[in-house]
Amino acid sequence: MSRKQLRAYVLAHRADDEALRIYMERLRNEPGIIRQTGGLNEDDLNQLAQLIQRLDRS
Repeated sequence: MSRKQLRAYVLAHRADDEALRIYMERLRNEPGIIRQTGGLNEDDLNQLAQLIQRLDRS
């Protein structure tokens, strides 16, 4: 099954945990997929808040 077909299956059968696990494993091993590691730290959140304030003033 292609990744596209597996994705469609997972979306249609959301309770199938094994299919979701297989899909996630394929994504993890696929080249070219950009992964986000970690989250926002306090400095990032402060910069985001400042940016939002500047945009609100415009």
